[in-house]
Amino acid sequence: MKKTTLSAVVVAVIAASIGGAFAYRSHARTAEIDSMRPAVNLTSAYVSQVLQADTKPSSMTFGEFFSKTNQALEEIDKKEIELKSQDIKYAVDERATALAYMASAQEAIRGESALYHKKSDVKFAFSQTDDAIAEMTSASTSDNPYSFKYARERADKALERAKKSASELTDAQNDLVTSLKAVRAASENATQTFASKDTPAADIDAALKANAPAPASGTAAPKTADAAH
Repeated sequence: MKKTTLSAVVVAVIAASIGGAFAYRSHARTAEIDSMRPAVNLTSAYVSQVLQADTKPSSMTFGEFFSKTNQALEEIDKKEIELKSQDIKYAVDERATALAYMASAQEAIRGESALYHKKSDVKFAFSQTDDAIAEMTSASTSDNPYSFKYARERADKALERAKKSASELTDAQNDLVTSLKAVRAASENATQTFASKDTPAADIDAALKANAPAPASGTAAPKTADAAH
């Protein structure tokens, strides 16, 4: 009888020990996840802010936009470094999810920045082209044939630069769409993992729609200077 009682006590002690260890691990894991949530929320906030500049009416200048993207990249990078340096024992997979989301968010933000750089380049290139064509048109009434020849050559070069800028803009849009699809999947995973209430999903979807490739039949390459003339 005493032996049976002793065995029951041992089993109870072992069970309590296991239960206590499990409860501790569960509590520690929850605490680790909670410590990562601010980094995930910060990332989502910056993704939304940057993408909204591309999808919603705004008076933001190119300079202000680049300043915003640089700030976003720097802040996310700081949180990424902090997260990597944390002593995480139980929420290892969750940290990997957060870091993957942050990395994909940075790629999308860089993609938006690159796209805006190309938009700025295109705006400048076509402005130069308009000026060159106007100069060529004016020179066409001149009695000096060399004046017109120079103006036409300048216009042709400006048009080539404009075509190149337009092509690079298309490439930047395609790269952005790829990064947006990646961050869309990563954000959904992070939102579920960290039970986040704020998600950039709607802003990502809007940016994907805004940068969807235009139908090939609807595009027209810039004319040559002769044709423009």
